[in-house]
Amino acid sequence: MSNQSGSAFWTCAVCGAMGSALDGSCPNCGATRGVTAPAATIPPAQAVQPAIPVVHGSVTAPQAATSVVSSWKSPTCRACGTTNSWLNATCTSCGATLSMGPVSRTPRQRVVAAILAFFGGVVGAQYFYMGRYAAGVVCVALCWTGYSIAVGFIDGIRLLTLSDGEFARECAR
Repeated sequence: MSNQSGSAFWTCAVCGAMGSALDGSCPNCGATRGVTAPAATIPPAQAVQPAIPVVHGSVTAPQAATSVVSSWKSPTCRACGTTNSWLNATCTSCGATLSMGPVSRTPRQRVVAAILAFFGGVVGAQYFYMGRYAAGVVCVALCWTGYSIAVGFIDGIRLLTLSDGEFARECAR
């Protein structure tokens, strides 16, 4: 075991782990401080790779990292089915844009937007829900005036009277 003079740490000769100057033995392998051991007792590769307990035994840190990385699926092109790298923005085979979002978006519901207008109209919650972010930001900016409370209540009544087709057009603009 080596100890630099004036240092707060020492290196274990058996496993290579760092120990505090207050430790009398190695915190990793338990070897007594100051006792030299042959370097071949524990190979450095085993000292560097601590075991990580899992359900069916133990696995070393590099094996755990490899299994985590291999469990992630690479993006697959929706147009041609080619597996691509995460770094690609377009498919290497057909050139289609790789989307990382969901395939389809759930349609907005008119009643939910109306309820948000009644209870969250002061901050424009219905506009954020409908995808009309500019109108939502204006409501947030004017929420201190009381103007957005009245607009929220009126918009809630208006949303309840719209047909589903008119509501879909409202969400699209």
